[in-house]
Amino acid sequence: MINPDFPIKDKYYRGTDGVLTILNGYGSTDLIPAVPGMQYKKNFSSSITYWDASGNFISGKDGEGLSFIVPKDNRIKFMRSSALLSFGQWVLMKGNNIVDGYIKRRNDFKVLPNTNYEVQDYNPNAEIPLFIETNNDGKNQPIHPKVIAFDTAWNGFRFWMAYTPYPNAQPGAENPCIAASNDMIKWVTPSGASNPLVPTPNNGLNSMKYYNSDTHLLYNANTGKLEMYYREVWDTYENIYRITSSNGSIWGAPELVKTTNGLNPPHVRILICPVVILKGTTYQLFVMEDGKIRLYESGDNFSTWTDKGTLKRDGGADLLTWHMDIMVNPLNGYYEMLNNHNDQTTTPKDGILTHYISTDGLNWTQSDFYMLPSYGSKRWDNQGLYRSTLVFADYRYYLIYTGISTFNEWRLGLSMSDDDNIMTMRGTDYTYKALMAFPSKKNPVGVPGDFLYDSTLNKMIYCVEKAGVKVWVDASGVNV
Repeated sequence: MINPDFPIKDKYYRGTDGVLTILNGYGSTDLIPAVPGMQYKKNFSSSITYWDASGNFISGKDGEGLSFIVPKDNRIKFMRSSALLSFGQWVLMKGNNIVDGYIKRRNDFKVLPNTNYEVQDYNPNAEIPLFIETNNDGKNQPIHPKVIAFDTAWNGFRFWMAYTPYPNAQPGAENPCIAASNDMIKWVTPSGASNPLVPTPNNGLNSMKYYNSDTHLLYNANTGKLEMYYREVWDTYENIYRITSSNGSIWGAPELVKTTNGLNPPHVRILICPVVILKGTTYQLFVMEDGKIRLYESGDNFSTWTDKGTLKRDGGADLLTWHMDIMVNPLNGYYEMLNNHNDQTTTPKDGILTHYISTDGLNWTQSDFYMLPSYGSKRWDNQGLYRSTLVFADYRYYLIYTGISTFNEWRLGLSMSDDDNIMTMRGTDYTYKALMAFPSKKNPVGVPGDFLYDSTLNKMIYCVEKAGVKVWVDASGVNV
């Protein structure tokens, strides 16, 4: 039997003669079914070789492009692809459909060194980002989401989200905001709420040294209130603050939760990405500290904190991160983490998401689920992924993730599982567009793919790119 999913590391099949040649950094698939005369597409340049039913070499080409046609030779039954592993996902398309079983990732060889390959047959990336209107004059780029779910509507909505705007990575705009939804698709600012909930520190002056970031949200059943947490950077030190609300619209004054003020020497990489979980009356605070995740606990409403140590992954090594989200699964009580990292460095170099599970919050095991940026010049999440949020409700997983484009635009996308199996996660497509809330403010610059109803023109308008310039057009393509 021929196993089409078996990869070969550090070797490639030469296009000229099909000889398997040692070359570090390359990888090759085994035999993939091929149809003579059929056009295929892939997301990387690679060597393609063609083989008969017995596995004998027929022909090939080194450096085959992204779109190619299998030679019209009826002896051809299979093909192999060989490419640099650093090219990213191995995706092979037949027409507009992904060939079953051929979604590959470069990290399989690092994460699973003792196995030949792991096949994922899902695509968790969303074709279209969610539309969430921010307070930034049409620059609707929310990031760093944290979503919580209620079984029934709480003050009119089942799902509540904390986020910060981050238009084109502008730190002065990164202030705590609130949104709500009943279906995870149409998100609105709840009536009576005024975003941002907290202004930029230092009156907005020198926002590279004084800024907010990193929101988190929880519901405190003891008080019946939402609690939103955020990080403030004040020159040489960090603060974590909490604001609370009994209705999601009116929010109280900030309360200090934890600070690095007074550390000698000063340090501003200790309280990044606060994640707060309330167990009974004990608060658990997870923070990124110089690439590691540290857990603190407080049972006296933040007066004192107990250091529980750094989180460990399989084998006892520190679990590295850039940003993370953690939830407690209501089905089994296990902690589950979405980790934004590449496990090689403390910066989001590749911008990937991985999934971990823990029974105690300190010791974690990596699952098979992962998520990569999309590939393609027009995809909205093709540059990298960032802090995202995982929710379990309605007996399924919801994943709202931050995607970054090559235009340095930051947006949120939605992926949903079929059931309680996270491995069935699939991203939303363009059919969900009609269910989203329409924007009311037009971005003067515009982002290709944006759409809104222009009340002045009384019609829908769309942002497109013409001759390298972003413009707004109507349905007929006429500039407006």
